[in-house]
Amino acid sequence: MLAKPRISEWFYWLLCGCVLGLLCLFNFDSLTLAFAENSRMLTPYGDSGKISEGGTHSCVVQAGVVRCWGSNLYGQATPFADLGLVLSVSAGNNHTCVVQVNRAVRCWGRNERSQATVPRDLGPVLSLSAGGLHTCAVQVNRAVRCWGSNAWGQSRPPENLGPVVSVSAATFHACALLVDRTVRCWGHDYFSKETLPGDLAPVVSLSAGNTHTCVVQADRTLRCWGDDDRGAVTPPRDLGLIEGVSAGSGHTCVVQVDGLVRCWGYGRFYSSMAPSDLGPVVSLSAGDSFNGCAVLATGVVRCWFSGMFRTDTPADLTKTLDSLVVMPVAPTVRIGGTQAFTATGTFKNNSIQKLNAGLRLVASTVSAGRGHTCSVQSDGTVRCWGDNRRGQATPPSDLAPAVGVSAGGLHSCAVQVDGAVRCWGDNRSEQSNPPSGLGPVVGVSAGTVHTCAVRVDGTVGCWGESIGGIGLPQDLGLVLAVSAGDFYSCVVQVDGTVHCGGDNTEGQATPPRDLGMVLGVSTGRAHSCAIQMDGVVRCWGDNRQGQAMPPKDLGLAVGVSAGLFQSCAVQVDGAVRCWGANTHGQAIPPQDLGPAVWVSTGDFHSCAIQVDGAVRCWGANTQDQATPPVNRPKWESSLSGVGTVDDDGLATGLTSGVTDISAEFFGVSGQTSLIVQAPVNACDINQDQIVDRTDIGLIFAARNTPAMDADDPRDQNKDGTITVTDGRLCVLACTNPRCKPSVP
Repeated sequence: MLAKPRISEWFYWLLCGCVLGLLCLFNFDSLTLAFAENSRMLTPYGDSGKISEGGTHSCVVQAGVVRCWGSNLYGQATPFADLGLVLSVSAGNNHTCVVQVNRAVRCWGRNERSQATVPRDLGPVLSLSAGGLHTCAVQVNRAVRCWGSNAWGQSRPPENLGPVVSVSAATFHACALLVDRTVRCWGHDYFSKETLPGDLAPVVSLSAGNTHTCVVQADRTLRCWGDDDRGAVTPPRDLGLIEGVSAGSGHTCVVQVDGLVRCWGYGRFYSSMAPSDLGPVVSLSAGDSFNGCAVLATGVVRCWFSGMFRTDTPADLTKTLDSLVVMPVAPTVRIGGTQAFTATGTFKNNSIQKLNAGLRLVASTVSAGRGHTCSVQSDGTVRCWGDNRRGQATPPSDLAPAVGVSAGGLHSCAVQVDGAVRCWGDNRSEQSNPPSGLGPVVGVSAGTVHTCAVRVDGTVGCWGESIGGIGLPQDLGLVLAVSAGDFYSCVVQVDGTVHCGGDNTEGQATPPRDLGMVLGVSTGRAHSCAIQMDGVVRCWGDNRQGQAMPPKDLGLAVGVSAGLFQSCAVQVDGAVRCWGANTHGQAIPPQDLGPAVWVSTGDFHSCAIQVDGAVRCWGANTQDQATPPVNRPKWESSLSGVGTVDDDGLATGLTSGVTDISAEFFGVSGQTSLIVQAPVNACDINQDQIVDRTDIGLIFAARNTPAMDADDPRDQNKDGTITVTDGRLCVLACTNPRCKPSVP
């Protein structure tokens, strides 16, 4: 007979509305293993921890800043004033925790079971999950620490748990995803141990809800177990393949491979269904029995609420730009004249900025190629810059919002939110032509003359030059990540082992025998680097420039990238360290770089993403590959025959008429008009488009008086005084028969 939770705890959870289980769609460490982005980059953490639904409040991280809203009875929606920039956030029932840029944990809110009291000896962590009355974190050594209520053993991980990838804290239990892709749960038996399926396939992400648990298996299928009273454990029959899952208190939500959200469970009685107009999302969090929040592919935050104590999403989170004003209002120019317009935006934080000069890129991914660079911005758009001789820096105009991008030798590829691969640039080796039967993928890697991708079913597909010579084993198991180098490739299997194939002249395709399990792998020209499960960086292959020899004092890493003759890593504290060739400064990060969450090395330049999302590059810049562009308004003239406007907002009048001048920035537009008039005859004093005796009379009437300024049309000879001579000059210019007045 199963033991039941104490009545006091049942009452507490019924009163408070229950806590969600997993607070973000994608696990902090497991996602990027599936979304391994390219041959130049590896990072073991993705976009998880960016949106989190608690029991009665919600939190989001945008550009490193955490925002919370909803119930604040215990201060759970009021972050510390001195918090600074953070990497991720997790909202529990009535408390909130974050991972700061130095990997320290801070918590606030209700603390009656010490769930918000971080252990002093915790040290730096990779990720965390705030549950009901307890909190769990993954330390840098891959061990799990929990604190808070332990009434059902939910704060006591098994002693033989072993190294883990991620952890999810629920109400009465917690679960961990181990590095061998198995799942272990602890806490109340009814919600964890006894119902854990014995036939689970390798798992890539998990989510522990209030009374049930769900996982995404490596073949992109969903498995759930636990209490199914509300139908949360039984997904729709037509669910199909999915990218991620979030288990709430009585319902479950998933993101399909096409980026769309599906929910079921408590929603058959109440409204837990995602809005029909939600569109593709990149991060999702299911809250209590009625609620959910998502970060859309456009970067917009959308939430749906039907439960107690909830308030609507703050208006300044639903869009990045509130309004755009174009000035001046309806100015007039003559044909051939110019007029400068300014676009001023009011942003979600109430800041007002002139946008003509543009704003810096805010990116979720950056990839440095041979001589160009690409990034995925926070709204899902892809921007590239640098060498464009083969069109590798010009993404297709119809490219959908993307979740990843890879810059190769002379081509680039992106993964759209629907899982489709799109490539552009050099195609002489068919490296930019994905096979028609490729299907949806979870990651793509552009090498020099070939490209590889990981399908949603865990298999690898490659195309381009030397496809048959890439040499990856035919009997590969399920793959989490692939990295395409110059003429070789490496993969990480679900068991954490690395396999490489192709050119091995420098030993770049022969991983060390003692490498063991890794978080991911990055391939360069002729050397490779990987991060072991303990955070230690290992490299092999060509080392003539020291590129395969990490510094002895290199700290534990969360990201590594192998380039041409240099390598770079992101340490646990966010510092970027590089080694190898430095002929163009590519191995010396800027002193003011600050904590980073992403690094990517190209041939002679390197790039990083700071915690606030800003892209910074250094090294060779001969083709502006190390100069990220800025986001600028898009200017348009409705009647280009009347007047044109350039990228800087400078308009030029062409013919008489009126044209609308508009500026568009991230989906918000502003508009004004430009009036273009025909040139005025110098003697047309009253500007009625003809020179007649009225104009001559105005000149004679003002004779012997000073001119108003140097442009006074009545002063024809520009001597500073209006005289009879000026009138006579205009009489000579007049062709109207009645123009000549009587002269005194």
